[in-house]
Amino acid sequence: MMAPTGKFAHHVVLTGIIGSGKSTVCNFLGRHLPAEVIPEPFEMNAYLTDYYQNPARWGGITQVEFLGLRYASYMQGCYYRGPHPFVVSDSCPHSDTIFATMLRDAKVIPEREWETYARLFRALEHTLPYPHLVIGVDVTPKAAFERVTRRARVMETKAKVGVTLDYLKRLDDYTRRWWEAMGKLTTVKLVKWEEGAEYDS
Repeated sequence: MMAPTGKFAHHVVLTGIIGSGKSTVCNFLGRHLPAEVIPEPFEMNAYLTDYYQNPARWGGITQVEFLGLRYASYMQGCYYRGPHPFVVSDSCPHSDTIFATMLRDAKVIPEREWETYARLFRALEHTLPYPHLVIGVDVTPKAAFERVTRRARVMETKAKVGVTLDYLKRLDDYTRRWWEAMGKLTTVKLVKWEEGAEYDS
């Protein structure tokens, strides 16, 4: 991967488990820095509803789709040359590997599909600058689960395979390992975000 060049706006990326409050922090920073906000392309994934109904069937293609969407939105931020000195992204291709690796290890994504995903990521990786700053939105899985339940997205709470507390605990473990690894490549700051705000994601 390439290091940040500094030729464009400073790129800040929000990461955290589902229900952590990434969108809230992202929008807060957008208002107060000020910054150009690039939201996560969550609802643009054409396979996501299918995935929540049958993860084993749709897990691989769902992650490939997310990788492509996150790559496109991230690069939009990398080449932003508008009036704001900062760009804040709600996701990035680097962190997409958190979900993909967890699903591979749980054997939700078959090894052949994982290898396809991994080859695609490696091909894209050489074109990806690191973000200047990664903000880890740090909450407990229990708090995140309460927020997911409260916002009641149908695909998360009412699907055959929804977002459970156990899933968030495993995701939290993988996310923390990713923060540690990413901290060797660029600046990572963890922000406790337990109480005191309305949470979007």
